[in-house]
Amino acid sequence: MSTLLRGWAVLLLMVGLCWPVVVAGAEPEPKPNAVVVVLVPLSGELSTMGEQLVEAARLAARRTGVIIEGIDEGESVEQTLEAVAAQGEREEVVAIIGPLKRRHGEPAARLAQQKGVPMVVYSSQQGVEMRGNKIFRGRPGFDAQAKQLAEYLRTGLEIDDVGVVAPRSRYGDEALPAVVDAMDEQGGRVSAMARYPENTTDFRIPLQVLTGQRAYVGRGRSLSQHRVDRWGTVSLVGENAPDFEALIILDFHDVVARMLPFLPGEGLRTGASEQGRPLQLIGLSGWRGDGLGRAGDHAMGGVFFDTFGGERDGLTAQRFVSEFRGITGREVTTPEAEIYDLVALIATAVERAPSTQRRDAVVEFLRNDSPYVGVTGNWAFDRWGAPIRTLHPYRVIDEGQWVRADGGDW
Repeated sequence: MSTLLRGWAVLLLMVGLCWPVVVAGAEPEPKPNAVVVVLVPLSGELSTMGEQLVEAARLAARRTGVIIEGIDEGESVEQTLEAVAAQGEREEVVAIIGPLKRRHGEPAARLAQQKGVPMVVYSSQQGVEMRGNKIFRGRPGFDAQAKQLAEYLRTGLEIDDVGVVAPRSRYGDEALPAVVDAMDEQGGRVSAMARYPENTTDFRIPLQVLTGQRAYVGRGRSLSQHRVDRWGTVSLVGENAPDFEALIILDFHDVVARMLPFLPGEGLRTGASEQGRPLQLIGLSGWRGDGLGRAGDHAMGGVFFDTFGGERDGLTAQRFVSEFRGITGREVTTPEAEIYDLVALIATAVERAPSTQRRDAVVEFLRNDSPYVGVTGNWAFDRWGAPIRTLHPYRVIDEGQWVRADGGDW
């Protein structure tokens, strides 16, 4: 081979070897996977709920660049912390949504802050968001819920006096004082209240306490003029009954359905009764559920407050509910809809950020003053990481269905 031919051969060989390197170097490197961890119960009695929340999260992530990983928060705080520690070490994890269990929230938030991973604790537990600048709370606290309820009663319905019944549980212990304070701030008052055991099925005694027919003095007490019964109450026949225009039931839909049929027997009117004292029945977000259908007409006319009412909320919600129903074969719950929104919100932040700054981008986006509009309405967080959310009133109609009581939508 001549010297000239050998020179051309060497040149072509060099070009062939270098060409792939030039092309590959000219293309932008693809971003590594961005993972959003949904830390929920995937074992134990709450596993079905946890699995459904993960499914809702994956639906939200279908058209985004994030991957959803469902991680079991476990039964103990230690299991939750092990999960947070492991996920916090993974660079591809851009945020954690969860945990759900109340006792797991604060320890998990503290550890997530230490690991530098943003966390939206899916809880209404006030104060959990104070664990650091990367920690947010996903549900409105009882103070915020009670404030909006009281405003509606006072300005919307012009109701001054209310009665309140609540379980002897952590839920009742937090919700009841929030309602009392909110009514006082709005210029109204709680003129009667009663508590009942968390798992009771007979509501006659607490309703008699509520209406002034009985008074709770405590078990084991002995009074000279009254006989103390086995429930620790005494009869007050002939005494002045408290006068209230609305009854706030601070419990969940299945308990509300069991309680309402007892009201007419104690002189309190429901949607199924024409006798007794007229009342406006009121509840918080726990009322939303299929239990209201089991209450029959007793629940008709009752009003409850929630961030999401399903397809009654307008076109955006209608499309979402229809798509969710078609894919999963079930009706969407408020937690599923809110998890869907949180994943979409985080994905929006991630898609705008460089790979090395995605956690910071999530924090910055969540703390942005401009609200994010999701299927459950506007999302924003205050300077501490608490959610700024609007709860809407929903009026119960026949067969346990409900409609927007304020006539609005988004």
